[in-house]
Amino acid sequence: MAHFSYEIQEGNTGTGAALLLAEDFVRNEEFMVILGDNVVSEDVSRFVADFKKQKERFKAKILVAKVPDPRNYGVVTFKDKKITAIVEKPKHPRSSYVNTGLWMFMPDVFAHLKQLKKSPRGEYEITDVLSLYVKQGLLTYSILKSVWTDAGSFDSLYNATVLMRRLETR
Repeated sequence: MAHFSYEIQEGNTGTGAALLLAEDFVRNEEFMVILGDNVVSEDVSRFVADFKKQKERFKAKILVAKVPDPRNYGVVTFKDKKITAIVEKPKHPRSSYVNTGLWMFMPDVFAHLKQLKKSPRGEYEITDVLSLYVKQGLLTYSILKSVWTDAGSFDSLYNATVLMRRLETR
């Protein structure tokens, strides 16, 4: 069974600041974040089950997807089936795999979020916490097999609409 809670973020201070709003809901349990502009047709419950089995070894899990133009996303690079870096919106991506905005965390993420400094973009970036977990070897991932898109731009909103229509007519 899933329980959903939400909070509205005032202003544009980044995903790190938005996630801090969930601290009272989460308390001391592992949890999943799904950014509101994500559209995915795949059942993510198996990824959640995997994370629950891995939570002694990892503090976070992200779902990644391969996209044709990764420049507008957090780009994920790998080596030997481990994430080596996540770079937010690079001009010259080193991979076609991106951080989708579907994340699982242990509750200790909030302590890290409270230590964040604003990025050059003026935001508290969740990528900074994920990068810390990469350095510590505490971040795992799974690759989405289905179509994934976000709706954060006009083009991706259109793609999300087309995807939803296709799913509805099946």
